[in-house]
Amino acid sequence: MLKIGMLVDNHFKILRQLGRGGSSCVYLAENTRLHNYWAVKEVFKSRMVRHGGAGGLIADAGILTKLRHPCLPSVIDIIETNESYLVIMEYIPGVGLDQVLQSKGAQSEQDVIRWGIQLCEVLVYLHTQASPIVYLDMKPANIILKPDGNIVLIDFGMAHEVRKINPEQVIGMGTYGYAAPEQHNRQLGKIDPRTDIYALGVTLYQLVTGLDPSKPPYTLQPIRTVNRLLSAQLEAIIQKCTQNRQQDRYQKTADLLSDLRRHSAGAATQTTAPARVPVAGPNAKKKSQSAWWVFLLIPVVLLVLLVPVVLLLSGGSELQSQPDDFYYEDPMLYCDYEISVTYADERVYFYFVPEVSGVYNIYSLSDPGMAPIVWVVDAADQVICKDNVDGSYSEVDSYCQLNAGERYYVETTLYDLGEEYVKTGSYYLCFDYVDDVSFG
Repeated sequence: MLKIGMLVDNHFKILRQLGRGGSSCVYLAENTRLHNYWAVKEVFKSRMVRHGGAGGLIADAGILTKLRHPCLPSVIDIIETNESYLVIMEYIPGVGLDQVLQSKGAQSEQDVIRWGIQLCEVLVYLHTQASPIVYLDMKPANIILKPDGNIVLIDFGMAHEVRKINPEQVIGMGTYGYAAPEQHNRQLGKIDPRTDIYALGVTLYQLVTGLDPSKPPYTLQPIRTVNRLLSAQLEAIIQKCTQNRQQDRYQKTADLLSDLRRHSAGAATQTTAPARVPVAGPNAKKKSQSAWWVFLLIPVVLLVLLVPVVLLLSGGSELQSQPDDFYYEDPMLYCDYEISVTYADERVYFYFVPEVSGVYNIYSLSDPGMAPIVWVVDAADQVICKDNVDGSYSEVDSYCQLNAGERYYVETTLYDLGEEYVKTGSYYLCFDYVDDVSFG
C-alpha cells in the first residue's frame, strides 16, 4: 500500500489520500521533476475479482489514454508492483457532486441542466467512437465539480467497448439505484448506450431533488411531486431517460443532448426576456407624475445595497465551507479571513482577482494539530503555487506571480495527516502582497 511521502516511479511523490473504494485508493502526487500534480490510483490485485482481472483494468485505463475531451481526465501511465497496479492520471481539483449534495442539498435546475449538457456531451463523445464505449457507472460520486463551475467525469473502472462486452462479466456491475435494469438482469436487454442514458437520468433526478436513489424507497417519482417549482420539461426528460424498457428511453444520446440544449435555451429566454414597455396613452403623464415618490427611494435602495459591501471589504468576513464564489479587490489581505471547518478534507472554493501584478505569498495560519493546505489554480486549470503545510503554518512553495485583473481559483482544505493529528475548528487564509518585481 502506498504511503505518504514515498516516491512512485522515482518522481511521483505521494502527498495525501484523495479517496478510497472497495478495491482501490486514489492519492494526490507531485511530479518532482516538472512540479505539477497528478492523481495515482492504486488498484489492489487481491481485490480484482471482477472486471476481467488485470487485463480488464489495463484495457479500461487504455480506453482513457486514447480519449481527449475537456470533461475527461487523461491517463499517462500504468505501473505494476507486486501487490497492485498504479494508474497515473490527471489530477482534477474540485469536489464530488455527491459531497455538494451532502453539504448543500438539491441543486438549482439551471445548474443541473448545465451539468447534464456537459455529461451528455461526454457520453455522445464516448458512444460515437469508432468502437463505441459505454461508461456504466454514472452517479454524482463520479462527477467532479471544478472551481470554474464545470464538471469532469472520473473513474472509468467499469467502462467497456461495446463490441468487447462479455455479458457474464458485466451483469451485476454498476451501483444499485443508478444502474439500468439490464445491468442486473441480462434478460431485460443488452448493454448499450441506452444503459448510460438511464444512469444519467437518475443522476439528474438526484441532483435536482436531493433524493438518493440508492436508498429506500428505491423509486423515482416525478420531480415536481418533490418540488412543484421544477419545470415540466425537465421532468419529461428525466422520465424518458429512466424508463425500465430500453425501447421507451431516448434511443440516442444525441437526442437527449438536443432536448437538454433546447430546454436550456428556453429557460434562458424566459429569464432574460426584456421587460414589456407600455405604450404611452392619454393618462401616461398623470401616472408618471403620481409616481414621483419612486425616485426618492433610489438613494435609499442604493444605500441598503452598499452597506453589506462596505462591511465585507472592511475584513473579518467568514468564508463558508462550500464551493461559493468570493471576490475581494484589495491586493493585501494579511490573514483577514477565518475559515471554519467541521471535518477533515472539508474544502472551501473561491476566487481572487488581484489589482496589482507581482509576487504574492499565499499561505494558511492555524492552531497546532491542524494542517490546512492551499492550492492556487490559474484560468488554464494549472496549479501555480501551493501552501505545503507542516501542521502549524508554512510558506514552502507558496510564492507565485499573479497578474492584475486575472481570476485565480483557490482551494483550501484540511490536510488529512491521520486521526491523531486532525482536529476541526478554524484557521486563517493569507494573501500577502510581496513586491511588484518579476518572479524568478
